Amino acid sequence: MIGHLEYHPAVYEFMQACYDNAFVQRTFDWPAWAEEGSRYLNDPTLVASASLATCIKLIMASVRYERFCDGHLGEVIKSGHVAAILRRLEQLADAHLETTTIR
Repeated sequence: MIGHLEYHPAVYEFMQACYDNAFVQRTFDWPAWAEEGSRYLNDPTLVASASLATCIKLIMASVRYERFCDGHLGEVIKSGHVAAILRRLEQLADAHLETTTIR
């Protein structure tokens, strides 16, 4: 296939995990959300305060966009954008655990 990129197997595992864990929802109208999503790509500092729903949408958009633009996911991984989203998800999970822990 001309122009098709091959990723490290870990990238394919990440993509599959996103589908398996409902981070990619086929019913979501992500093209309609693209303008808001691009704000997060253009200003990575916004990710640090993103909500859980926004983080899921950002991952979903990156994974789905790869289907239409070979190399997109690789670029957002290389740029650190995916790592920033994953760090934010970790922060949100930690905060949730702190509020639900019996004291």
